Amino acid sequence: MRLGEYLGFYEKEERNVEKYLSARISSWISDREADESFAVFGGNVQQRNRVTEQGIARCFGRIGVIVIHNNEFLEQDLMHILEIYPELLSGYGKTPVCYINQNNLNYMPLLGMEPDRAAEVIYPELSRESPMYLQQHLYADGLKRYLRILQYRDLPLTLGSLLYLCRLDLEALETRELSRIPEAFASEILSGLMQDNFTRQIRADVESFAGQLYGRIWGGQGRGGASILTAARNRALISIRVPSHNASVLNYLSAELSQVLELGIPCLLVIDSVQLGNSLLRGIITAPGGSVPKILSGSSVQELCGETPNSGSALLYQFGKIILFQCANAAVAAQYSDMIGNYLRRFMTMTENKSRGAFDFFSGHGRGESFSMQEYARIKPEELMRLGNGAVLIDQVSGRIQMTKNLV
Repeated sequence: MRLGEYLGFYEKEERNVEKYLSARISSWISDREADESFAVFGGNVQQRNRVTEQGIARCFGRIGVIVIHNNEFLEQDLMHILEIYPELLSGYGKTPVCYINQNNLNYMPLLGMEPDRAAEVIYPELSRESPMYLQQHLYADGLKRYLRILQYRDLPLTLGSLLYLCRLDLEALETRELSRIPEAFASEILSGLMQDNFTRQIRADVESFAGQLYGRIWGGQGRGGASILTAARNRALISIRVPSHNASVLNYLSAELSQVLELGIPCLLVIDSVQLGNSLLRGIITAPGGSVPKILSGSSVQELCGETPNSGSALLYQFGKIILFQCANAAVAAQYSDMIGNYLRRFMTMTENKSRGAFDFFSGHGRGESFSMQEYARIKPEELMRLGNGAVLIDQVSGRIQMTKNLV
C-alpha cells in the first residue's frame, strides 16, 4: 500500500467491513492490475467518470481502448485525457484517438473485418430447419463473390466499397472491376451472379444493413474512417457514442468485438450508460472466461439492463470489483446489499428467576445467560443510500468489503 492511499483508518467491525475516513481511487483501481475488470454504479456522473477514467488511463496507449457509451461528459473528458493525466504524455502522447458521435459519423463498418465474418454480419447463419436457409445461403455466397473482388484488387473491405460494387449492374461490374483481375477468377465470380434478380436482392440487403448504421455511427462515406478492429490493432482509443438503445448498432459492434476476441487482440472494453437489453453486446459481457478486461458504468445495473429490479445479477458477478456510490432508492440499494451478504451477530440474554419454597423464609434467586445468533446485512440498504461523497468497494475475488466516507 502506497503512503497516502488511505487516510484515517478508523474501524473494522465484526461484520468484516473495513471503514476509512478517506481513500483514493488509485488505491482501488491500481495500475498494477490493469487486466482486471470492474463495474461502477450509483452517485452522479462525475463520480462515476473519475473511476472510469482512472481505469482507461492505466491502459491508454498500452492496449486498444474501446469505449461504447451514451455519456457526453465522459466523451469530453476523454478528448482531454492527456491534460487530465499528463504523465501519459511522455510515453503515449502520440496514441491515436477517434471520437464517433452525431457530429462526427466517421465510423467505417466492416473495416478490418475478415470477409467470411462480414458476410455473416449481413446474412446471419440460420437454422437448417428455417424455410429461408437455402435462399439465404445462396445470397451469402453471392455476397462473398463481391468481397473476393476487393481481395483480388487488394482493396480494403469497407461498407462503402461493398455498396459501390453491389450498385453496379453486371455489365458495369464486368467492365470496371472484373476486367482488372485474372480472367479465370473474373469468370467464376460473374457466373455466380447471373441468376435472375440475384444481384438486385443482394444490393437491397446490403443497403438495408447500411441503413441501420447510417446517421448513427456511419455518415455514408465510401472511404476512410475508423473501426473497433483497427483501433484494437493500433492500440488506439476509440469512443463511440450511441445516443439511444439501438439493437442493430449494438449487435453490429458486437460482431467486431467478437472478432477482436477470437483474434486475441489485447484491448480494454468500456460500456457506459448504454441500455444493453438483450443485445449481443450483453452476451459478450456476461460470457464466462473472457480474456478482455471490461469496465461497466451506469447509474444502476437496472439502467443498463432495463428490466425488473433484480435484473442484471449475472452481469454483476462478471466483475472482480464493484465500486458503489450513493444508491438512488431502496430497491436498487437492496440488490447490492444482498450481494454484499450477511454476517452472524451473537446476542446474549440475561435471565433472573425468583422462587421460594413452602417452608423458606427468604426467596431464592437464579440467574442465567443464553446466547443466540442472528443474521444481519453487512451493509444495510439505508447505509448505501446515505453514502454522499463516500463509496463502497466490493472485491468479489478476495471477499473484502471496504467503505469510505470520501473517495478522492
